[in-house]
Amino acid sequence: MAVLPGSPIELAERSLQVRRAIKQQRDALATGELTIADVMLQPAAALGDRTLFEIVLMARGIGRTRLAELNTRAIDDAVNLAVTLEHADAYTRRWVAANALRRSPLGAWDRLML
Repeated sequence: MAVLPGSPIELAERSLQVRRAIKQQRDALATGELTIADVMLQPAAALGDRTLFEIVLMARGIGRTRLAELNTRAIDDAVNLAVTLEHADAYTRRWVAANALRRSPLGAWDRLML
């Protein structure tokens, strides 16, 4: 049976694909398979409409306390973490990649700086 473009079934299938892609990215960040630096340096389309705050919270080893510390540094450096990934400029994405990994127990900061 063919699905008509723009039909409720086609829209539901597309929505399911988007939700699955977001879940894959979120799971990869949570397990450490994907780092914040990976996401910031090569933004995934699935996370484009998520704020930088949300993406940082998805990452392994970062909770609300670390996010608050990161936000304090961001404010000092005039970086807006409330912007979506797709609207973040290159400077902001590089700043998040470098600063979110600082003090990482996984040694990600050292790997990024090599």
